Amino acid sequence: WVVAHKEGTVVRDVLEDGRWMVLPAPAGHGRSAVAVPFLRQGKVQGMLFLTHPEVGHFRQEHLDLLSSIANQAAVAIQNARLYTQTDERLGLRLNELTVLNRIGQELNATLDVEHILDLVLREAVQATHATHGNVNLMNWETGTLEAQATIGFESKDLAQREISLTVGRGIIGRAAETAAPVIVDD
Repeated sequence: WVVAHKEGTVVRDVLEDGRWMVLPAPAGHGRSAVAVPFLRQGKVQGMLFLTHPEVGHFRQEHLDLLSSIANQAAVAIQNARLYTQTDERLGLRLNELTVLNRIGQELNATLDVEHILDLVLREAVQATHATHGNVNLMNWETGTLEAQATIGFESKDLAQREISLTVGRGIIGRAAETAAPVIVDD
């Protein structure tokens, strides 16, 4: 009833109030009850209910006090949830920045193209938890993208020789043609 009506209530005697669902002992041994919803922006976030073995124990002042507590609790719950979401997003962003910083430092420390490509691929796979990947560079003479670094394939040398893609064809070719990232879910 409290959740459906989004308002608190005092139940003088649970055995005589049709709104109350009588539970078997020990959960149902209270005779009077008070219940209030945790409301936030018109939505029920939870509920607080108390029982007492004495009929008529709870009064309007109890309901008023618990309503105030429930209102504060609803705000605190929402703040805690927002904090958790923000903290998770900040953690992800921190990981991204850490990866970018690590790549930047190592890229600036080398002029070896193969090392740079291996580093970029390794960090990208690690950051995204991918299982396979490759870095392709454009061969301007043939108009194809050729694999220069691979991870997750059976043989690095075999994979590099076999992966040669035409611009505009396939996922990697489309990414090269449009100069935009492509995400494939399946």
